[in-house]
Amino acid sequence: MMQNFGLKDADYEIKINNRKIVDYVLKELFALPEETAQKVAKAIDRKGKMPKEDFEMIIQELIPERSSEFIELLNSKNFEEFVSKLPESAKGKEGIIEVKELIEKLEKLGITNTVFSQDLMRGFDYYTGIIFEVFDKNPENKRAVLGGGRYDELLAIFDKEVVPAVGFGVGDVVIKDMLETYGLMPNIKPASDLHLCVMDKDSIGYAQDLAQKTRESGIKTTVDYSGRKIGDQIKYADKNKIPFITCIGSQEVESGKLKVKELSTGIETEVDENNISNVIKN
Repeated sequence: MMQNFGLKDADYEIKINNRKIVDYVLKELFALPEETAQKVAKAIDRKGKMPKEDFEMIIQELIPERSSEFIELLNSKNFEEFVSKLPESAKGKEGIIEVKELIEKLEKLGITNTVFSQDLMRGFDYYTGIIFEVFDKNPENKRAVLGGGRYDELLAIFDKEVVPAVGFGVGDVVIKDMLETYGLMPNIKPASDLHLCVMDKDSIGYAQDLAQKTRESGIKTTVDYSGRKIGDQIKYADKNKIPFITCIGSQEVESGKLKVKELSTGIETEVDENNISNVIKN
């Protein structure tokens, strides 16, 4: 998906972790009660949004006797260093094996911009396995673009059957910011050539008939049924990059004379309703 947007591997990184590893570290290695483990997980999830000292203080309060050991483990530079700090028996844990296999499989596919991130939590408790987030590496927009993971038990809430599942969500504003940062926003053509702004309800019928005529002549036409102020209707057309507008009220209905305005230049041309296509096609 990222490649189809035109982004290069060097533009972003894929952070991965596994909730099985998280559960092992919190509940087995550090033997934290369920409530404390949840508090630590939530603190790690907010780690990037608070000063280093504040985070360490929270960990010291929650794991007073082993806080230094926990923080050192959390500060591991890569997957290998992280695993090396675990007991030998941990290397056979399911979560460790799954992450190792995933990295190897991705590398075989030519995907090498993955980074193991032991402090990646994904705040939702329903994740059961691999979790991931895609991050923009540009300092102007260094935040998660999308994120998700494996949740094998979530659907059982709605049915007795346990169905394996994986999913992710994308931030529409974040991906837009990212595409703008790299100059990749597509130049989308407007869906309409002409927008008919309607001044009152009595003019709707005329606007519909006019729209039908202009469509038959090959002009993509939209009619504004919103009932908003004319200024707001024009703003809508401008925002959606519709090149031409004409405003229709009782005067236009009676005379059949229309003022067609090109929004990019501000040039306004008065035409007969039957000649409106000549202005737009030219």
